[in-house]
Amino acid sequence: MDFEEFLWAMDIGKELTAKIRQWIDTGSEIDVSIGSALTRYFRKFMTVGGMPAAVQKYVDTKDYNEVWVVLASICSIIEKDALRYSDKKDRLKILACLESIPSQLAGENKTFVYKDVGKQAGTGRREYGPSLDWLHRAGLINLCYNLRDPCEPLSQMERTDSFKVYLKDPGILTYMLDRETASAIGSGNTYVNEGAVVESCIHRPSYPTATGSTSTANRTVR
Repeated sequence: MDFEEFLWAMDIGKELTAKIRQWIDTGSEIDVSIGSALTRYFRKFMTVGGMPAAVQKYVDTKDYNEVWVVLASICSIIEKDALRYSDKKDRLKILACLESIPSQLAGENKTFVYKDVGKQAGTGRREYGPSLDWLHRAGLINLCYNLRDPCEPLSQMERTDSFKVYLKDPGILTYMLDRETASAIGSGNTYVNEGAVVESCIHRPSYPTATGSTSTANRTVR
C-alpha cells in the first residue's frame, strides 16, 4: 500500500483523500487540523509500512508490538526466498546487500558503497552488483541514481557509479533499523537516522512483493 491506500485502511474516506490530493496538486493551503492529522498518520505509515499483513494487524490491534511480529515474519520470508530463488553462489551476498541498506541510508552520505557491504576494502560491483540487481528485480528495492546533468533524457544522464538504494517498504526499513528508530518516529522525530525512513517513503514508486517475485521495480533519479 502507498500512503493514500494506508489512509483508506485507517478509515479515511476516498472522498477526503481525493480532496487532499487536489489541494496538493494545486498548491492550495491545507486546513491546519487536517494537516496535523496527516502528519500523525504519516508517522504511523513510516512505522507500520504498507505491507497488507502489517497494516491489517495495526488496524485490528493498534499495537506496534504486534505489528513488529508481523514485520519480523515478513523479513524472514524475504530472507528465505533470497536463499531459495537465487543462485547458490550469490545467496550470502544478496543477504549481505539487503542487510547493509539500513546502515548505508543512516549514514551521512547515504550513497551506496559496495565495499561497505562486506566491510572489505577493494570490493565493488563485480562482487556485489549481481546481488543488488537480484534485489532490484525482485521488487524489494528502489535505485536512485545521481545525474551528470539534470536534463532529459534522464536515463542517459545517470551516473551508475553514484546511487542510493532504498527499501520499497518503510515499515521493513524501520524494523531493520531498530525499535529505537520506530519509537523516535512515533514521537515525532522523523529525521532520526538522517531521515532515512522519510527518504524511503518518497522514493517508492511501486510496491514490493513479499515473496521475491521477478517483477521489475521503477527507478528514480535525483
